[in-house]
Amino acid sequence: MLERDMEELIARFPEEFFPQWGLILKGRQQSFQGVGRYDLLFEDAAHTKVLMELKATQLKYEEATQVARYKDALETAGHKRILMWLVAPRILKTVRDYLDEYGIEYSEI
Repeated sequence: MLERDMEELIARFPEEFFPQWGLILKGRQQSFQGVGRYDLLFEDAAHTKVLMELKATQLKYEEATQVARYKDALETAGHKRILMWLVAPRILKTVRDYLDEYGIEYSEI
């Protein structure tokens, strides 16, 4: 599945992919100033902002560290209640361990 196709499906049907989260789409392909461009922005039932980054291939360690830097920059800028989430078809255990340590959500689709 191409990244854009995956993005379109998740944006239109988040409850099908992540049923327990109560995600509501708030934005797509926009930037946080000084941080970077995100794929999807949702808000969950607890009003937490969920920035979702999608990858069409196996998630690489470099991409995980990029999202960790986004999280650092957002927290430094004073943003609260933001959850970073990576979605890829495959995520190696070493990358999963890093994401767990950094508090970044992830899913294989």
